[in-house]
Amino acid sequence: MDVLHGLTQDIYHRSDRLGRPVVTLSYAQSLDGSLTTQANMRLMISGAESKLLTHQLRAVHQGILIGIGTLLTDNPRLTARLAGGPHPQPVILDGSLRTPSDCALMQREDLKPWIFCREDVPVEREQILAEKGARIFRVKSEEEDGRLSLGEILRSLKKHGMSSVMVEGGAEVIASFLLSRLVDQVVITIAPFWAGGVQVRGNFLREGQLPEIIDPQMMQLGRDMVIWGLLGEGNHEAQDAVFHGARRN
Repeated sequence: MDVLHGLTQDIYHRSDRLGRPVVTLSYAQSLDGSLTTQANMRLMISGAESKLLTHQLRAVHQGILIGIGTLLTDNPRLTARLAGGPHPQPVILDGSLRTPSDCALMQREDLKPWIFCREDVPVEREQILAEKGARIFRVKSEEEDGRLSLGEILRSLKKHGMSSVMVEGGAEVIASFLLSRLVDQVVITIAPFWAGGVQVRGNFLREGQLPEIIDPQMMQLGRDMVIWGLLGEGNHEAQDAVFHGARRN
């Protein structure tokens, strides 16, 4: 499939040039941009064909990354079973180490999760998860909002041999990667319904530029539309909207 070839071409050289893994942002949304109907609730968005594509994408990436919110809501296994593997290394952003020791990822026999947390998390929490097989990484937090440093996390993944990582969500994690300008390519599935729920939000405009798919490619898979391509920045000048009232005769 063109999307798989296009996004994995020259992946190792690209990663070496960046000094971090190549980041693929992939998620499904409704027509109004909703990832789910409300917080802490799972919504099945992708159809069968686009879900298969998601598993194929997982199979060609070395890592797959989610936030603790997605873990607690969906309790995923993050495998590429529909594609027959290989399975990517699960990576969790969990600042406070809230990952349940009995979650589906902790019960996998093949790949235990790598969990990134803040430097000040109590050692007791780390020991519980480490004894179950998880690998814990303590990283610095950003001074502005206290969130984990995505740049440091990506450099750590590269140091441990990872050249490609697929970011699946949730909404805050997606927004953080876009705001940090750390997304290299995207695959977004758009389902043909409205959900009126949780969307990816953020002030993405920076010095007149917004994250933008360069030369976007589109295809239909079953009922869904998939848009994909490399990410860059496009110039977008803010303009004042002026309403002109209708003339009265």
